[in-house]
Amino acid sequence: MSGRYFGADGCAGGWALVELVDGRPVMHLFVAEFAGVLQRTRDARLVLVDIPIGLADAARGERRCDVLARKVLGDRGSCIFPAPIREVVDLPERCTQAEASARQRQLTGRGLTMQAYCLLPKIREVDSLMRQNPRLQETVRESHPELCFAALNGGNPVERGKLSREGRRERLAALSRYVPAVDAFIAGVPRSKRRGSAAADDVLDALALAVNAWLGSEHGFRVLPDEGEELDRYGLRMEMVTARLDSAIAVGAAAATRG
Repeated sequence: MSGRYFGADGCAGGWALVELVDGRPVMHLFVAEFAGVLQRTRDARLVLVDIPIGLADAARGERRCDVLARKVLGDRGSCIFPAPIREVVDLPERCTQAEASARQRQLTGRGLTMQAYCLLPKIREVDSLMRQNPRLQETVRESHPELCFAALNGGNPVERGKLSREGRRERLAALSRYVPAVDAFIAGVPRSKRRGSAAADDVLDALALAVNAWLGSEHGFRVLPDEGEELDRYGLRMEMVTARLDSAIAVGAAAATRG
């Protein structure tokens, strides 16, 4: 299915955004606010975003997609942190990590990780925009880079962290099965993180999201949970999606992008 596909990965100070056109990566850039991501992707066929969309209330318990994603990733499951509950996201923006964690522990019996706390501003930003227009979920869907790399890697999670040399090599190898020009595309991206820019690991994550958006639109999606929609109190789906792939698709996709 031809068209424009995007992956958006949260990074320091904003978002790493990658665009794919007809299976070829054509652009990566840093966008400060999610409203800017939506503006730049307004005519996209699909955008996959690495941020929780749809938040569970404390009484409901943890989102099923988070639980299932950790099972899919096995030993790499710790990459999927439990999304904060709605009652924590709705706390005043000035709340501290200790306050947010205490509130979550009070309501659920478990605290809030520092990683989840640091993402609260982005979660609030995305949640506010999605609640204003729930139909955005037709073209803006939640995913996770580690799930996307597993899909591109024959269903096998990559074994090493993304900041290690071996982990970077694994991720580039998985992407190259579908995007032969990935090395050239990523070559000029700085590896170090600087505020106001996206580093190479952020761009790789965003590219994996974009490639899954493209291939999923072509060949179908794997949706977690795969049995019955789980909706939050505002009607937003709590789910993660990746492309449903096999080796024949990899060969065909690579050939198409070379043509």
